[in-house]
This record gives sequence, C-alpha cells and structure tokens, in this order.
Amino acid sequence: TNIATATPICNIPAPSSLMVSPVVGQERLDLTWVDNTGDETEFRIFRSITDTGGFAQIDIAAADATTYIDNSGLSCYTEYFYYVQAHRSSDAALSDPSNIASAATSCTEVYAPDTLAADGSVDVVNLSWNDNAPDETGFEIQRAISGSGSFSSLDNVSANITAYSDLTTDCGGEYDYRVRAFRGGTPTYSTFSNIANVKQLCT
Repeated sequence: TNIATATPICNIPAPSSLMVSPVVGQERLDLTWVDNTGDETEFRIFRSITDTGGFAQIDIAAADATTYIDNSGLSCYTEYFYYVQAHRSSDAALSDPSNIASAATSCTEVYAPDTLAADGSVDVVNLSWNDNAPDETGFEIQRAISGSGSFSSLDNVSANITAYSDLTTDCGGEYDYRVRAFRGGTPTYSTFSNIANVKQLCT
C-alpha cells in the first residue's frame, strides 16, 4: 500500500510595529515595520481607504526589507490604511497580517485660500478668508492701490490664521487685497485668493 505524505506548512511570524509617515509636499507615504521572519521570500503590501475592509495588494517588498515607499495613485490630503504580510515561496507559507497603520498624504500643490473679504471700518481694514490648505506654514497678505494692479507684500501671518487687521491705510483710500498660502522655509506658494476691494473710512 502506498502511503502519501505531505510536508506541513509552518506558520511564519507576522511583521510587527508597522508605521506610516507622510512626506510634506508630496503625495507619498513611507512605511516601516519590524521583520520577525528569518526566511521569508517577500513582503506583500496591502492598502485601503478604510480600516474596516477593502484592502488590496499593491506591491511586494524584497526579503529582509523593513521599508516601503508608496507614491503611486495617491490623492492629496487623503488617509490611507496599510498592512503587511510575510510570504515564503518554498512552502507557500503566509504570515498573519501585521497591525494596520495609517497616515494622510500631503500634497505637491499648496491649496489657495478663497472667499477673501475686506471690511473698511474707521481707521482699519479687517480681512477674512477661508483656509483650504491643511499643512501651510502661513499666509502672505498683499495690498495695492485700487485698480493699479501693483501689489506688494503687506505682512505674513502664521498657519491656520484666517483674519487680519490692516492699520496702515490712509483716510479715504481705496485698496485691493489678495492672500496666498505658503509652505516651508524656502516657500512653495499657492495661487492667490480672489481680490477684495475696500474703501477706508475716516474718523
């Protein structure tokens, strides 16, 4: 009687401590993990836009790898979820998934502010705008004599600021304002907001 035998598939340890980090100014996410397997053939990288399902394999990383750069098909300012599995081809062993980790992308483009409004009160012009950039460093405010088109920088304000008071106008003067976001020490600038026109009131 012939007796059939099979070599059992041995489980292999799962990767652990998966972390995902964004890169400012890029649609890119960097993955790192701990390799707990001594003889894997590859690591399989899975991605989803939710942590509750919908994961699909997007790539493989070589044996002994502990990092992976994902810069393919990512959208701006979007959170992505990942897990990693180790695979050994000699016996088709597949580890359990690593922990799920996530991060939101940055963006090459700096999103411009919009809905700029200017209110000319007595001796002050008050500006307000909508902040559309999640990771700006600040905003540059520019001013011009109304209709001249000759804008010059008036001031910078910090990230997440959405209002500014200009106390340097002349009584009865009419002005145009525009605002743009910037990011980084050597700034990347957004396009400008709409232009807001205002006439300064006098006491």
